[in-house]
Amino acid sequence: MVHSILFAFLLVAITKPSFALDLVFQELSKTILTQSPLGKYQQGIRISGVFNVHDARYCDPKIVDNVYSLQSPPVKATVLRDSTLVFDREILARRGIKIKTEAMASSIRKNTELLLNGLIKNGDALAKGRHICLGLAQFEKPNAHSMMIGYMIFDPQIIFNVNNNIRRSLYSADAIIAHEFAHQLQYWNQDETLKDILPNGQGYSRRKELQADCVAAALLTMSKSVEEIFKKQWEYDKQGIKASVGALGDFLLNESDHHGLINERELVAEYGIKIAGDYKLKHASNFGFTSTYALNVCRSFIDANNKAHGNVWPFTLKIQ
Repeated sequence: MVHSILFAFLLVAITKPSFALDLVFQELSKTILTQSPLGKYQQGIRISGVFNVHDARYCDPKIVDNVYSLQSPPVKATVLRDSTLVFDREILARRGIKIKTEAMASSIRKNTELLLNGLIKNGDALAKGRHICLGLAQFEKPNAHSMMIGYMIFDPQIIFNVNNNIRRSLYSADAIIAHEFAHQLQYWNQDETLKDILPNGQGYSRRKELQADCVAAALLTMSKSVEEIFKKQWEYDKQGIKASVGALGDFLLNESDHHGLINERELVAEYGIKIAGDYKLKHASNFGFTSTYALNVCRSFIDANNKAHGNVWPFTLKIQ
């Protein structure tokens, strides 16, 4: 299940109740923050780009290990070195096909940087001077994490699984990448969906996950020209975007990590594609299509449907 590690507070963001007062834990938390992309940004250091998690100039894979170790319970994950050979643990292992970690990570970084640079070009002030550390890791179960401190971590199996989907298109894997990038945008904007909680006080992921689906689809659509979005190929490609996020839907309706039903995730992705297409038709350029704009429009759509249908949208629901 793809999800983001949402920290409770913007500054010292990691919490572990049983060690909340432990000085070692507190000092490690502060160190993680200070050395992270978020910490550097807060210190006034402006670095733009998406970098290899192993690039010591801007990133540190030990930060990822430390964050995972401080979770309660600890997250079992191994950050992969660039030279590691990865394979589809469900299919390709039997065929002996292996891919170098750096080849996959480099492709994901390039796609993420295209999204980041697109927003900067659109006049997004919150995207300027931001950098992201991106790498691959192997989890117990295929996963992807977007951390508030500025790290994006993908299990290669997530990418393999998306590409094995019978409804896949050239944009299926891009949808997963853009979804995790959309979480960074939520953090940069301090979006209100990050504050959602259940009656028991636990965080509630559904609204922010649906918003990330919507924004991801919108950003991918904005990367196309007006001419391209009217071509038959785009009809095929956008179905792959919807299928990619929809496949990660779940039925954990009342649990903290509920990401939305399959139909809900596909619907918000369709809406993201629509708002981006409408924007391109109404404006001479993409300027003004910022993270704040996309987050607000997507959140309004989600809130309107929540008001009308509650937290379980009917499968028959269509975009008007």
